[in-house]
Amino acid sequence: WSPDGKWITYVTQLDPHLFDYATRHVALSPATGGGPVKVLTLTLDRNADEPHWSSDGRIFFIADDDGTRRLYTVDPTTGAIIFGGGQNGERPPVGGRLTVNGYSIGNGSTANVAAQISTLERPDEIFSVIGGKLTQITHMTDALMDQLKLSHGAYVHFKSKDGTIVAGYLYKPLEY
Repeated sequence: WSPDGKWITYVTQLDPHLFDYATRHVALSPATGGGPVKVLTLTLDRNADEPHWSSDGRIFFIADDDGTRRLYTVDPTTGAIIFGGGQNGERPPVGGRLTVNGYSIGNGSTANVAAQISTLERPDEIFSVIGGKLTQITHMTDALMDQLKLSHGAYVHFKSKDGTIVAGYLYKPLEY
């Protein structure tokens, strides 16, 4: 629900023939029903999930991006998406080479977010984002991770036979 109670945000797919292969978009519908649907992320060529309103009227959502899942925002009035490098010097609420698997927006302050985040080297932990600063809160896997010898992944790009750039994660054997 929007802060004023007039709108509901949700995820939609526009081509029912594609089922799970269709791009998922953030959309709005009037809470009273019957009005036009407004798809906010049509210009985004990636999947969007878990939209939630903030108290200032922005919509936060998680989007796939270049092998990661980051937290972004969209303005429901203008459709402006804070994505990738941001706009006008703004940065996404949670970006970088990490995976956001869930999040919660603080009441009364859109600058405060708690997020469940994993990285190439670490399983999920809880992080806070306060004033744009990402801080790890939980350390549930520290003891286990200290006991394990794991290969460290690297995000790499390759050229395919036809010259198309293909991205992926490369894990080399231990002590390679």
